Amino acid sequence: MLALALCAVGVEAAASQWLPRASLATARQEVGAALLGGRVYVVGGLAGPPLAGLASVEVYDPVLDTWSAAAALPAPRDHMGVAALADELWVVGGFAGDFAARSDTFVYDPVADEWRAGPPLPAPRGGLWLVEHGGKLYVFGGVDVADQPQRTVFVYDPSAGSWSTGADMPTAREHLNAVAVGDFIHVIGGRGAGGSTSAHERYAPATDTWQTLAPLPTARSAAAVAALGGRIWVAGGEVPRLFAVNEVYDVASDRWCADTPMAIPRHGIAAVALGDRILAPAGGVVQGLQATASTDVFVPGDVPVFPTTPACPAAPTVCREPSGARRAALLLATRPPDARKNRLAWLWGRGAATALADFGNPLAGDGLTLCLYDAGGLRTTIRVPGETPGCGATAKPRWRATRRGFTYADASFAADGVQRIGLQSGVDGKARLALVARGAGIGLPPLATLASPVVVQLRSATGACWSARYGFPPALRQSATRFSDRSD
Repeated sequence: MLALALCAVGVEAAASQWLPRASLATARQEVGAALLGGRVYVVGGLAGPPLAGLASVEVYDPVLDTWSAAAALPAPRDHMGVAALADELWVVGGFAGDFAARSDTFVYDPVADEWRAGPPLPAPRGGLWLVEHGGKLYVFGGVDVADQPQRTVFVYDPSAGSWSTGADMPTAREHLNAVAVGDFIHVIGGRGAGGSTSAHERYAPATDTWQTLAPLPTARSAAAVAALGGRIWVAGGEVPRLFAVNEVYDVASDRWCADTPMAIPRHGIAAVALGDRILAPAGGVVQGLQATASTDVFVPGDVPVFPTTPACPAAPTVCREPSGARRAALLLATRPPDARKNRLAWLWGRGAATALADFGNPLAGDGLTLCLYDAGGLRTTIRVPGETPGCGATAKPRWRATRRGFTYADASFAADGVQRIGLQSGVDGKARLALVARGAGIGLPPLATLASPVVVQLRSATGACWSARYGFPPALRQSATRFSDRSD
């Protein structure tokens, strides 16, 4: 487990809080929950001891802080997936108090207060997670009828009225969590054959591809997970014990930090984001079975200190240039349809005078951003955060200091696909830079339609920047899958 310190944000920083809210009518755990029409629906779950599957549904009004009942499910369900799609609530898969995976789905109409059968999953799953993104439903992982953790992804398209399969998750797991942020779905934690996992993998629905990101510092399963803005909170969970720990992930910097632990440690929760806070209803208060009706809300405090990376301006600016023509090389390559094969390599040599201080200090949080432009404007942004000791620092530092600069290495390509960076200071004609990135995280534009000139700029947190311009035709090579050239 990574050692984390509470994020320092200054002496006057406001701490995050867990505040009690009205309890549910029925104690339950292994529930599903979703926001629909401004209210939170908490569906099914397990009661006990003694063990009993639940079909009842409770509805929370965040304005009045009250609970009411909705129509019960057609059958008890626990460890299922729950999400809102359009104006309806979907419940997919799960168990029925017997730990036998199901494939059936139920769809709830809040106006009629009625349930109907939906199209069944392609295969039975329990302990799965369901996410709505872009008007479609995505089912991640879970166990099959043999109680084995799966890597599968099922996708429901309402326009077709049927399920299909997506690219498998890199890590097989159940009792996992997933949450959508922007164009991606983050799948975090869970339980595999060897116990709880710290796996954190990001799915891109647009390209049906996966990227591995900074792992969850405290491996656990059945946690409460929700996103506010560009941050994801993971609270509670179980295995190998019951957890109160609460950790927050910053999407922009790919870093984790510790936040205020849960006031009531629980697992089997389905957290729901409500504006500027997160509702956490129900759950189990011991590892295993002991359900609670308690509900609380997490209110984040001041924004934690995460590493920063500079922004790309809309158009290229004046920066340091190479000392002569053809001193900077650029390679962009793709291998459709596998975006994991994307590659960017930029070598900037014999450049203008650069002091060591111009790079900032990546060992203390100063990041870099690579900006790629063509005649149409900004096309690609690649951010590489600095290290942040004590708050979200990785077990193995990616940045290292050298005599004349810094190097960066990351075999997981977590920072927008970046694999290697070399920064070398020097007098005029001696400074050198190199950056290599791979995978779907790069976000390359269509190479055949790049319009001259292409400009690449690397920007430091200090405000310093380095640039190279590529005017063409002719480029050394330009096709649908490859662009390479040397600077003007």
